[in-house]
Amino acid sequence: MAAEMLNREDIRTRLHNTVCMYRGKPVYITVDNILDNSQLHIVNSYPLGSMRNAPDKIDYRDDEFSNASPPLGYMYYSGNAYYLSRVAVRQFQLGVSANNIRDEKGQMFDRGSLLSKEFEQCVTGNHVTLKRAVDLLEEGSYVTSVPIHRHYAVFKSGRKGLMLHSRGEPVAISPTMNKPVWTFLGAPSVADVHRRIAEKEKVKI
Repeated sequence: MAAEMLNREDIRTRLHNTVCMYRGKPVYITVDNILDNSQLHIVNSYPLGSMRNAPDKIDYRDDEFSNASPPLGYMYYSGNAYYLSRVAVRQFQLGVSANNIRDEKGQMFDRGSLLSKEFEQCVTGNHVTLKRAVDLLEEGSYVTSVPIHRHYAVFKSGRKGLMLHSRGEPVAISPTMNKPVWTFLGAPSVADVHRRIAEKEKVKI
Protein backbone atom coordinates (compact mmCIF):
# COMPACT_ATOMS: atom_id res chain seq x y z
CA MET A 1 0.00 0.00 0.00
CA ALA A 2 1.29 3.47 -0.93
CA ALA A 3 2.07 5.87 1.87
CA GLU A 4 -0.90 8.01 2.88
CA MET A 5 -0.72 11.65 1.83
CA LEU A 6 -1.44 14.61 4.07
CA ASN A 7 -4.78 15.80 2.69
CA ARG A 8 -6.78 16.20 -0.52
CA GLU A 9 -4.68 19.13 -1.70
CA ASP A 10 -1.51 17.08 -1.21
CA ILE A 11 -3.05 14.23 -3.23
CA ARG A 12 -3.99 16.65 -6.00
CA THR A 13 -0.53 18.27 -6.06
CA ARG A 14 1.22 14.90 -6.34
CA LEU A 15 -1.11 12.93 -8.63
CA HIS A 16 -3.30 15.25 -10.73
CA ASN A 17 -2.54 15.00 -14.49
CA THR A 18 0.08 12.28 -14.06
CA VAL A 19 0.60 8.82 -15.55
CA CYS A 20 1.02 6.05 -12.98
CA MET A 21 0.64 2.26 -13.09
CA TYR A 22 -2.49 0.35 -12.09
CA ARG A 23 -2.71 -3.42 -12.36
CA GLY A 24 0.43 -3.41 -14.49
CA LYS A 25 -0.84 -0.89 -17.05
CA PRO A 26 -0.18 2.85 -17.45
CA VAL A 27 -3.17 5.02 -16.53
CA TYR A 28 -3.83 8.74 -16.59
CA ILE A 29 -4.78 10.11 -13.16
CA THR A 30 -6.89 13.13 -12.31
CA VAL A 31 -7.98 14.29 -8.86
CA ASP A 32 -11.37 15.97 -8.39
CA ASN A 33 -12.41 18.35 -5.66
CA ILE A 34 -14.65 16.56 -3.16
CA LEU A 35 -17.36 17.42 -0.67
CA ASP A 36 -17.51 14.02 1.04
CA ASN A 37 -14.54 12.88 3.14
CA SER A 38 -15.38 9.28 2.33
CA GLN A 39 -13.87 10.05 -1.11
CA LEU A 40 -10.65 11.47 0.36
CA HIS A 41 -8.38 8.78 -1.12
CA ILE A 42 -10.23 8.24 -4.41
CA VAL A 43 -8.71 9.34 -7.74
CA ASN A 44 -9.87 9.03 -11.34
CA SER A 45 -8.06 6.51 -13.53
CA TYR A 46 -8.28 6.56 -17.35
CA PRO A 47 -6.73 4.03 -19.77
CA LEU A 48 -4.39 5.90 -22.10
CA GLY A 49 -6.12 6.75 -25.36
CA SER A 50 -9.58 6.50 -23.72
CA MET A 51 -10.15 9.81 -21.94
CA ARG A 52 -13.69 10.01 -23.36
CA ASN A 53 -14.74 6.99 -21.31
CA ALA A 54 -15.94 7.32 -17.73
CA PRO A 55 -12.98 6.93 -15.34
CA ASP A 56 -12.45 4.13 -12.89
CA LYS A 57 -12.55 5.35 -9.29
CA ILE A 58 -9.61 3.86 -7.43
CA ASP A 59 -7.98 4.29 -4.04
CA TYR A 60 -4.40 5.49 -4.52
CA ARG A 61 -3.42 3.31 -1.53
CA ASP A 62 -4.48 0.15 -3.41
CA ASP A 63 -1.68 -2.43 -3.57
CA GLU A 64 -2.22 -2.64 -7.35
CA PHE A 65 -1.60 1.10 -7.80
CA SER A 66 1.96 2.40 -8.13
CA ASN A 67 2.88 6.08 -8.15
CA ALA A 68 6.53 5.32 -8.97
CA SER A 69 7.80 6.66 -12.28
CA PRO A 70 6.85 4.15 -15.02
CA PRO A 71 9.57 3.02 -17.44
CA LEU A 72 10.11 5.24 -20.47
CA GLY A 73 12.10 4.96 -23.70
CA TYR A 74 11.30 5.39 -27.37
CA MET A 75 7.89 6.63 -28.43
CA TYR A 76 6.60 6.55 -32.02
CA TYR A 77 4.56 9.65 -32.81
CA SER A 78 3.60 11.20 -36.17
CA GLY A 79 6.23 9.27 -38.11
CA ASN A 80 9.12 9.89 -35.71
CA ALA A 81 10.80 8.10 -32.82
CA TYR A 82 11.44 10.18 -29.71
CA TYR A 83 13.53 8.98 -26.78
CA LEU A 84 11.80 10.07 -23.59
CA SER A 85 13.16 10.22 -20.08
CA ARG A 86 12.06 11.63 -16.73
CA VAL A 87 14.02 14.64 -15.55
CA ALA A 88 14.44 16.09 -12.09
CA VAL A 89 12.41 19.28 -11.71
CA ARG A 90 11.44 21.30 -8.66
CA GLN A 91 7.95 19.98 -8.13
CA PHE A 92 6.26 17.27 -6.13
CA GLN A 93 4.44 15.23 -8.77
CA LEU A 94 4.68 11.47 -8.63
CA GLY A 95 4.54 9.16 -11.64
CA VAL A 96 5.33 11.10 -14.82
CA SER A 97 3.71 14.20 -16.28
CA ALA A 98 4.14 16.69 -19.09
CA ASN A 99 6.21 18.74 -16.63
CA ASN A 100 8.92 16.16 -16.02
CA ILE A 101 9.39 14.38 -19.38
CA ARG A 102 11.92 15.48 -22.00
CA ASP A 103 13.02 13.99 -25.32
CA GLU A 104 16.64 13.43 -26.35
CA LYS A 105 16.93 17.07 -27.45
CA GLY A 106 15.66 18.37 -24.13
CA GLN A 107 12.29 19.37 -25.55
CA MET A 108 9.26 19.31 -23.26
CA PHE A 109 6.49 16.81 -23.79
CA ASP A 110 2.95 18.03 -24.42
CA ARG A 111 0.06 16.70 -22.34
CA GLY A 112 -1.94 15.59 -25.40
CA SER A 113 0.78 13.10 -26.32
CA LEU A 114 0.80 11.83 -22.74
CA LEU A 115 -2.82 10.73 -23.14
CA SER A 116 -2.20 8.75 -26.33
CA LYS A 117 -2.02 5.04 -27.11
CA GLU A 118 1.47 5.75 -28.47
CA PHE A 119 2.59 6.79 -25.00
CA GLU A 120 1.09 3.59 -23.62
CA GLN A 121 3.27 1.65 -26.07
CA CYS A 122 6.28 3.68 -24.92
CA VAL A 123 5.67 2.70 -21.29
CA THR A 124 4.93 -0.97 -22.03
CA GLY A 125 7.80 -1.26 -24.53
CA ASN A 126 5.41 -2.82 -27.06
CA HIS A 127 7.18 -1.93 -30.32
CA VAL A 128 7.17 -3.31 -33.86
CA THR A 129 9.72 -5.73 -35.31
CA LEU A 130 12.63 -4.53 -37.44
CA LYS A 131 10.89 -5.86 -40.55
CA ARG A 132 7.72 -3.90 -39.80
CA ALA A 133 9.78 -0.79 -39.02
CA VAL A 134 11.50 -1.05 -42.41
CA ASP A 135 8.10 -1.44 -44.10
CA LEU A 136 6.89 1.74 -42.39
CA LEU A 137 10.03 3.63 -43.44
CA GLU A 138 9.62 2.51 -47.07
CA GLU A 139 5.84 3.01 -47.28
CA GLY A 140 5.43 6.39 -45.60
CA SER A 141 7.24 9.41 -47.02
CA TYR A 142 6.59 11.25 -43.73
CA VAL A 143 8.09 8.44 -41.62
CA THR A 144 11.70 9.14 -40.61
CA SER A 145 12.27 6.79 -37.65
CA VAL A 146 10.57 3.90 -35.87
CA PRO A 147 11.22 2.30 -32.44
CA ILE A 148 11.95 -1.45 -32.40
CA HIS A 149 12.79 -1.74 -28.67
CA ARG A 150 12.40 0.36 -25.54
CA HIS A 151 15.94 1.71 -26.04
CA TYR A 152 16.48 1.28 -29.81
CA ALA A 153 15.03 2.83 -32.97
CA VAL A 154 15.87 2.71 -36.69
CA PHE A 155 16.20 5.89 -38.74
CA LYS A 156 16.39 6.46 -42.49
CA SER A 157 19.97 7.01 -43.65
CA GLY A 158 20.15 8.37 -47.18
CA ARG A 159 17.82 6.80 -49.74
CA LYS A 160 18.33 3.12 -48.93
CA GLY A 161 20.24 2.86 -45.68
CA LEU A 162 19.45 2.61 -41.97
CA MET A 163 20.88 4.14 -38.84
CA LEU A 164 20.39 2.39 -35.50
CA HIS A 165 19.99 4.71 -32.52
CA SER A 166 20.20 3.74 -28.86
CA ARG A 167 18.95 6.06 -26.13
CA GLY A 168 18.92 9.00 -28.52
CA GLU A 169 22.39 8.44 -30.02
CA PRO A 170 23.48 6.72 -33.29
CA VAL A 171 25.32 3.45 -32.63
CA ALA A 172 25.28 1.51 -35.95
CA ILE A 173 24.71 1.97 -39.66
CA SER A 174 23.62 -0.30 -42.52
CA PRO A 175 23.88 0.53 -46.27
CA THR A 176 20.64 -1.38 -46.91
CA MET A 177 17.17 -1.44 -45.36
CA ASN A 178 16.19 -4.95 -46.34
CA LYS A 179 18.38 -7.57 -44.66
CA PRO A 180 20.55 -4.88 -43.05
CA VAL A 181 24.23 -5.46 -42.45
CA TRP A 182 25.18 -3.47 -39.38
CA THR A 183 28.49 -1.75 -38.71
CA PHE A 184 28.71 -0.45 -35.16
CA LEU A 185 30.16 3.04 -34.86
CA GLY A 186 33.26 4.31 -33.10
CA ALA A 187 36.70 2.95 -32.37
CA PRO A 188 36.86 -0.88 -32.19
CA SER A 189 36.52 -0.93 -28.41
CA VAL A 190 33.54 1.47 -28.50
CA ALA A 191 31.86 -0.40 -31.37
CA ASP A 192 32.28 -3.65 -29.43
CA VAL A 193 30.58 -2.12 -26.39
CA HIS A 194 27.63 -1.00 -28.54
CA ARG A 195 27.36 -4.48 -30.04
CA ARG A 196 27.50 -6.24 -26.66
CA ILE A 197 24.90 -3.94 -25.12
CA ALA A 198 22.54 -4.61 -28.05
CA GLU A 199 23.06 -8.36 -27.58
CA LYS A 200 22.52 -8.13 -23.82
CA GLU A 201 19.25 -6.23 -24.33
CA LYS A 202 18.18 -8.81 -26.95
CA VAL A 203 17.60 -6.25 -29.68
CA LYS A 204 16.49 -8.16 -32.78
CA ILE A 205 18.40 -6.43 -35.58
